[in-house]
Amino acid sequence: MKQISTVLVMALCALAAFAADDPTITLGDAKNGHSVPESLWGISLEGTDGAEVAGLRRELVEMLAALKPAFLRYQPGCAEYGEDEISRLCAAIGTKPLTPQTDEGMVDEKYFYPPKWFLDAAHRYDGHERTEKPKICISGFACHDEDDDFANNLNSALCEAAAMTGLERNSDVVAMASYTPLLARYGRTKDQPALIWFDDTHCVATPSYYTQQLFSLNRPTRTIPATDNLAKNEKMFFYCAGLDETSGETILKFVNLSDDERDATVNISGKARLITLTGGCISDTNCPEKEAVRPVESTIEDFDGSITLPPYSLTILRLAK
Repeated sequence: MKQISTVLVMALCALAAFAADDPTITLGDAKNGHSVPESLWGISLEGTDGAEVAGLRRELVEMLAALKPAFLRYQPGCAEYGEDEISRLCAAIGTKPLTPQTDEGMVDEKYFYPPKWFLDAAHRYDGHERTEKPKICISGFACHDEDDDFANNLNSALCEAAAMTGLERNSDVVAMASYTPLLARYGRTKDQPALIWFDDTHCVATPSYYTQQLFSLNRPTRTIPATDNLAKNEKMFFYCAGLDETSGETILKFVNLSDDERDATVNISGKARLITLTGGCISDTNCPEKEAVRPVESTIEDFDGSITLPPYSLTILRLAK
């Protein structure tokens, strides 16, 4: 057990040094895709219950003192740990235990649920108390479509996108969110989606991958309040709005989960970039033989404020200032 803990702590130290571009190691260079030093701002320790795992956690808590506190801007927090263990962990790295009154740190949440849950989650944080601390860290989420054998289909991706409009709209509460898992090998995993599937000769980006990519590449620096005239029982249409203060562009995201086109009108016009992610069927997936779902981009020189949203689609509209 001690040997395993030693290896893990050494790996954490190497990660921290790599992120900080420590001159004593050779990993932090441009050829490895790391040319700018960054702080390691958080560590999440997770595991299942059991005597062996509990013992491993105790060993890790004792050995985490080897990490330099300078690498940390937030303390780790995990509801799965006992109160005494969290206190020991925080003491080892020079931070305070995570409590509702703590100004720093984040609460870890994970979501691995069916499609309907993700649709409801689009408004999960709308009524969240804005002065409440700490913020939310969603360290893992993925839509599990059990009716389609957990396939990475278009439906799952759009349900995740619907929930992500709520995460972006409430980004003052939700500090970060991460899809899990990133990679899965064909024939070695079942009952689980992933962002990227691979084998010895293929690497396939799923519809969920493109959803994550589009939200990441079209992330505003500031959210914009938006209102609508939708019916109160509308459950298949979602949106969020923001501003990229660097480019001056307004960024609008729409998710249409109905089987009909939707006409929308926005109170803004001008030159626009239109990015659409959709497919021929809600159950479409990507595979080595065919990429049925991928983004398509176009330019509208004189956007007049009217847009038609395809059925089963994620649409992103970037309007120049």
